[in-house]
Amino acid sequence: MWGAASLRPTATTPHRSFRAEQADSFLPHSLLRMRRLAQSTAALDECIQRREQQDILPLFGTIDYDRNYDYKRERTRKRA
Repeated sequence: MWGAASLRPTATTPHRSFRAEQADSFLPHSLLRMRRLAQSTAALDECIQRREQQDILPLFGTIDYDRNYDYKRERTRKRA
C-alpha cells in the first residue's frame, strides 16, 4: 500500500512530512515526464525573455520620439 517500508508513516514521521523527492516516486511515469517538460519549458521561456530584455537595453536613450505625436488620438482613430 505505501510502497517502500521506509516511507510508511509512524508516530515520529507523519505522512504529510514526505519530501518532494519521495512524493515523486509515487507519481506515474507520464506525470513525471509532463512535470519535467513544464519545468524545462518555463526555464526556456525565462531564458528567451532575459535575452530579449538584454537586446532592448542598449536602445534606451537612443530613440528620438516625435513630440507632436498624440497617442490618444491615434488610439481612437477609425481604421479602414
